[in-house]
Amino acid sequence: MHSILQEHWSVSELVGIDSIVFSDGSIKLIDISCNKNKEIINTFGKEYHFNVLRTARLDEIIQKYDNDIWSSCQINDQMVIDDNYVFVCGEGEMGNEGFIAKLDKGGNIQWSLFSTTSNPFYQFADCDGQLQVISTANFAIRIDLSTDSMSIDNYL
Repeated sequence: MHSILQEHWSVSELVGIDSIVFSDGSIKLIDISCNKNKEIINTFGKEYHFNVLRTARLDEIIQKYDNDIWSSCQINDQMVIDDNYVFVCGEGEMGNEGFIAKLDKGGNIQWSLFSTTSNPFYQFADCDGQLQVISTANFAIRIDLSTDSMSIDNYL
């Protein structure tokens, strides 16, 4: 599965469904959703949530969608971590899509997150030892660099 991911990444493509795809072919199907919350003014009155819906395998998803899952991506920012990893973020083909990817120092994809509801991710920031990946919707995905666990930060 790694070779399929790497082959598509080499032409700036990622799995274009709401998911986190790992180099071993495992997938977490995700949902980034929001509800109205007028108290959170920096996210335009929306409170964002991050949920893992279920796990799957890449070959299942490829078969289900008849191999029509790939989305072209444009990188907006990158950050090198400890000379071992490069994180990149950006946008998909449509205006509402965003992605984050972790690469090893050789440029091999370790995992990628793709969201059809996040808006593009455009900037990285270090926040208390965690990586903050900021969306144009003014929320951030926080990544714990030691575990790659993720959460949403609505209060930038």
